[in-house]
Amino acid sequence: MFVLVAGAQVVRTALLAWRGASSGIAQSSWPSHPQVLTSSIMAGVGAAAAQAEDPAEPTLAELRRLAASEPLAVEPMLVHGAVALRKGDYRRAEALLLEARRRAPRSPGARYLLGDLYLRTGRALPAMAEMAVLNRLVPAASMQLAPALAQYSTTPRASGQVAAILAAYPELEQPLLAELAKEPKNADLVLALAGRTRTRSANPPWQRVLLNSLIRNGQHGKAHAIWAELAGVPAGEPGLFNAAFQPINAPPPFNWDIAGGSGGVAEAREGGLEILYFGREDVIFARQTLLLRPGRYRLQMNVTARSGDPAAAAWIVSCLGVKEPLLELPLRSGAVGAEFTVPGGCPVQEIRLRAEGKEFSEQADLRIADLRLGKAGAR
Repeated sequence: MFVLVAGAQVVRTALLAWRGASSGIAQSSWPSHPQVLTSSIMAGVGAAAAQAEDPAEPTLAELRRLAASEPLAVEPMLVHGAVALRKGDYRRAEALLLEARRRAPRSPGARYLLGDLYLRTGRALPAMAEMAVLNRLVPAASMQLAPALAQYSTTPRASGQVAAILAAYPELEQPLLAELAKEPKNADLVLALAGRTRTRSANPPWQRVLLNSLIRNGQHGKAHAIWAELAGVPAGEPGLFNAAFQPINAPPPFNWDIAGGSGGVAEAREGGLEILYFGREDVIFARQTLLLRPGRYRLQMNVTARSGDPAAAAWIVSCLGVKEPLLELPLRSGAVGAEFTVPGGCPVQEIRLRAEGKEFSEQADLRIADLRLGKAGAR
């Protein structure tokens, strides 16, 4: 992690909040004002950091001017501390950053850089203390430390310490788990760390990240087994789940991901799916990942069209990552059904309800009920 870029951004946020910069100060008329100097310094620091360089001499000169005019200013400590940290001079960096934190305990910049330093030097507990405070001051800024914390969590014998840290600072759990979940090799670690607080009353973002990363890695069976455990449902034979669109507390992708957009909305209600399509725009109203074995299948349902043309929407079944569909079934009023074949070499499929916008599309108000997907010919 290149700390100076992120650090400069966090420091700048800190300065605006801590010093209460006034927008009425004109740089051209008062270039020596501390707030104007601060803005110029942080711009110079950010520009140098983007090039992986130390601040240029004019920026350092402005730092000296600021330190001379405001001896208690925190900015020089932060910038010199960040530079020392980038160079690996951890002793000097820590001394500068600790002084910066002492002068400004609510400085997100000091908290961020100290947290990064502690992680670099293997001191996870003080790093988490800084990160917890940072999370309260500027929640988005703490996410910049999540990759470093995730990397530390995967080192030998670190998981127990990290679990203890999360017990002390529970607000760090979700950012850390979401970062760890990006790598499928971390699946067991994520579940172990999440097991302490995991409940069936919520589907935190890390769950979908983890399941999708496993699927992309080809670990479809493991993804489904973890999903079943998280959802508290029998693993069983993978097929269409929750065909009645009930409000079951199970996360996508093996349960419905019901969405919409400016072109229309979808809502699960009374055992069916209500669709209101406004026309003209492409919309995916619902989608689910399937793990059907090779064979012949039949998809069927009942459609009620309260207004408009139901053929504006269609069910699409395709192999995951393959554009050519296995089935494209436009809707119509009444009983609708069709068969399709899942070939070998297609271990993961996706079913989605899509409306494709056309220039003269009209609004449609539909209801889908009695949705079924099973082996063709089975009763």
